[in-house]
Amino acid sequence: MKKLAIFLILCTNFMGCDNYKQTKRNIKNASTVTLYSIYPTPTEPAAQLEEKLYLLDYEVIDTLTVNDKQVDALKEALLNKENFTEENNKRCPFMGKYGITFDHRVQVVLSTSPCGKLQMKRMKSDTLYAYDLVNENDIEKVLQHIKK
Repeated sequence: MKKLAIFLILCTNFMGCDNYKQTKRNIKNASTVTLYSIYPTPTEPAAQLEEKLYLLDYEVIDTLTVNDKQVDALKEALLNKENFTEENNKRCPFMGKYGITFDHRVQVVLSTSPCGKLQMKRMKSDTLYAYDLVNENDIEKVLQHIKK
């Protein structure tokens, strides 16, 4: 039992087993952040075309231009847990609107109000994090100021 406890401590603190902490670190330290508009519904993996770009199975429509100030605001909003909740109480369908990549290490897709939700995945992990966005969150406020 003592060996298991030591392994879990080492795993969590040093080997990156805590994927959410690593995901947050990847977002914070990303030097290349790309924002996309995406189709609202995912495409089954078997139906995805090789020449198209997909983020978490959502096909990319277009790349949106963001400046450094907007990237910093977007990172800050995504790292602030006050903008979303893990409870997943919203019963409305996830309708993708935006996709974001952080150094091609982390992918985020967002569904905006009235059904604000987000899905986040570190590409070296099998874990997909799904959250409900709180009302009047900073993530959507930042996205509203980005020209399409």
